[in-house]
Amino acid sequence: MESELLRYEQLAEDLSSIIAGGNLRPGERLPSVRRLSRERRLSVSTVLQALHQLEDRGLVEARPQSGYFVRHAPAPRAQPHVRSTPDEAVPVDVSQRLLRVLQTGGQPGVAPLGAA
Repeated sequence: MESELLRYEQLAEDLSSIIAGGNLRPGERLPSVRRLSRERRLSVSTVLQALHQLEDRGLVEARPQSGYFVRHAPAPRAQPHVRSTPDEAVPVDVSQRLLRVLQTGGQPGVAPLGAA
């Protein structure tokens, strides 16, 4: 059985489709909350919940005293350069490090976080 969308989810999907279709472009203002409420015969809180969902998806942004606007697509993040292998192996003396942790763990005022 296919579950029906809740009213706010349906409104969010409708607005998302309008944005994806290019009918509302980045920077353009969405219809006001009251207008959407009146035209869709939904409560103001239902409309706000749909708009908050679109905010969470990064599709719209709220501007104080101005309304909701379509967000500009975020610029693709530059991927950091990661080396696949280190230049050379570095020897690690595990026994010395373990000994140091055990020695400092018994001192007052030192929490043994290495054992957490």
